[in-house]
Amino acid sequence: MAHRLYRQHLMEEIAQCDRHIAQTRTHIARQEQMVAWRETTGRDPTLSCTLLRTFWSVLDAHERHRGVLLRELA
Repeated sequence: MAHRLYRQHLMEEIAQCDRHIAQTRTHIARQEQMVAWRETTGRDPTLSCTLLRTFWSVLDAHERHRGVLLRELA
């Protein structure tokens, strides 16, 4: 019983990671547009680029966490 409950918990965690990954990819796409707009209009894109790099780091962390959960599930 406990094994089944633990597997169910892992599946829920993986689903949550998938949602976070999708949301972060959306944030990245929007931020890439913001960087491009700032560059096109002659505005300083420094802070936008910093935020974009942060989103990429967050995506990497979510994907690594998902990998850990998948290995645990196997």
